[in-house]
Amino acid sequence: MTRFCCLAAIDNTPLDIRLVQAYERRLASALPIQRMSAPDDTCVMLAEASTWECETTITRVESLMGVGTIRLDNRSDLAHEIGLDDTGLHDLDVVLHVVARKGPSSLSRLVGDFAVIIRDTAAHALYAIRDAIGVRILHMADRGRFLTLASHAAMLDAGLGIDLDYIAQFLMTGASPSKHTPYYGVQTLPAGSILTVEGRRRRVERYWDAFAFTDAPADPDTAIQRFRELLTQAVLCRFASDGETWAQLSGGLDSSSLVSLAQWLAERGCTPTGLSGTVTIVDSLGSGDEREFSNTVLDRYGVRNETLVDYWPWQDDGEPPPLTDQPSLMYPFYARDRRMIAVARAGGARVLWSGLGPDHFLTGSPYLLADLFARGRCWAVLREGWQWAVELRTSFWKLMTHFVLTPQLPVDAQQRIVARHRAPVPNWIAPRFAKRYELPQRSLRLAQCTAPRGRAFAYNVAFQLHHLPAAIDRGDSDESMIIRYPYLDRRLVEFCLTLPAAFRAKPFATKWIQREAVVGILPDHVRERSGKGTIGARLRWAMNKECAIIQQLLRNPILAQLGCISIPLLRRAVNEAMNGQSPSVVKVFQALSLETWLRQKLGHWEAPGESTIRHAVGLGSAIPFSSFSGD
Repeated sequence: MTRFCCLAAIDNTPLDIRLVQAYERRLASALPIQRMSAPDDTCVMLAEASTWECETTITRVESLMGVGTIRLDNRSDLAHEIGLDDTGLHDLDVVLHVVARKGPSSLSRLVGDFAVIIRDTAAHALYAIRDAIGVRILHMADRGRFLTLASHAAMLDAGLGIDLDYIAQFLMTGASPSKHTPYYGVQTLPAGSILTVEGRRRRVERYWDAFAFTDAPADPDTAIQRFRELLTQAVLCRFASDGETWAQLSGGLDSSSLVSLAQWLAERGCTPTGLSGTVTIVDSLGSGDEREFSNTVLDRYGVRNETLVDYWPWQDDGEPPPLTDQPSLMYPFYARDRRMIAVARAGGARVLWSGLGPDHFLTGSPYLLADLFARGRCWAVLREGWQWAVELRTSFWKLMTHFVLTPQLPVDAQQRIVARHRAPVPNWIAPRFAKRYELPQRSLRLAQCTAPRGRAFAYNVAFQLHHLPAAIDRGDSDESMIIRYPYLDRRLVEFCLTLPAAFRAKPFATKWIQREAVVGILPDHVRERSGKGTIGARLRWAMNKECAIIQQLLRNPILAQLGCISIPLLRRAVNEAMNGQSPSVVKVFQALSLETWLRQKLGHWEAPGESTIRHAVGLGSAIPFSSFSGD
């Protein structure tokens, strides 16, 4: 995503030119910098001028000026409503024309992927909006007499320190769905929200919320047809206009369905070229090798495929870890991700599709049993509960207790039960840190206990969607490639949220409606598969393979200097994970991923054999990145 930012004076006084130049330097790269200022110099917008990224721009319409990254799905509808000839206009131009005619309330009707900032120079008001699902991201920081917003959190860093609240959330969940970023004082605008700033008054309002949807009765055949229509629509509008579109192809149901549908549509002339290529990541350890399924798709449609085999975390590809804006759970897989993007770019790709999405809003869970029980359908609970227990390979009584009886209790009683039977905070997290930042309350399992009685299934799905933006990898790949997510089309997601639970959650048929919608399109060998590969074996293997790096990371870790972890207990947990003695390998990997990113961000990444990291000084509740730069 091409970088952009906006500076707006809160008191409507002109911005100091030296301040603007300082932010221009933060944007400085090989790309030219575009600048647009309000007539009274109370607002300045800056953006990199990319030669290939068509979704980011800076523009002006009447008294409105705007900057951001945007790809509209309902562009023609919006233009038609106001009688606009949109020929030759950028999507952001269309948005500004709509706002100029219908006011800022029309922003809630935008459908697509976007993070946009708009300044009304006549009304001295500023609006910032992020798409409903949270595909694009937008950050903000209050700097006293002026407000800053940007595509990248690091651009707004004022050297105030590391936000330990973010660290706490990352250690617990591997990602942070909250408003916090690693940079103290820099926050993220929530997905599906609009920020309105009028002088010193500001408010953030949600215009889209997954929790607001309820399921409704539907005819199965009609629902299947509608799902196929919406998925087709989502696929067609995410092709690059010049045919330079590739896709990830893992062999799983989600990515295989996208590739098959794209090529099926191309065979019927619905799209000029179809996909130009696919990339398959293969892990031959454990259950990670899914070439049996990806090859089935390739054999049927003959699309070009490049395969990346057995890449691992911390793999040395001759380059240091990338300096990404924020950490991610899979950050140590940087060599694999760089290679994937390089292969696609070499093949002429400008857009790469990801199959992310259905695991968050289509994967069924036995929570529907709790809703059936609340409605008095006890026989259906017993019949389907037995089937779920067989599929999940768990005790029938354990499943009934967890998914049926416990959700009927008051919220506080549910949380006490979960807290008693689970240890949500790893023992290697420092107790004082865990207590200060209330880590037990950050457990996702505890948060899922707050569903209203009779709405356990819908609440669980909405909860997963609420956390989905944190699962989007905004690392090095999105800096050099447009990543698009067909399943995250707002219209498709909204439709799925209104489907009966039984259309999504069926024992032995997860994502039932998705499977039915691609009958005759996706080869049955893939469509009828159950389960998917896991990476636990590869993580353990990599910790042993890169033992020297792991030892380096555990030698005076930055996380320990911040007071977040206990070094001896984390070392023990890592050893247990390496030896296969602990099921918590992912939790340990989260901590190592974060430590890797912190070392690179602070300029202390060292290859094995180099001198050990210099001890940091001046540690406090807000840790400046600069405090790690001296001896």
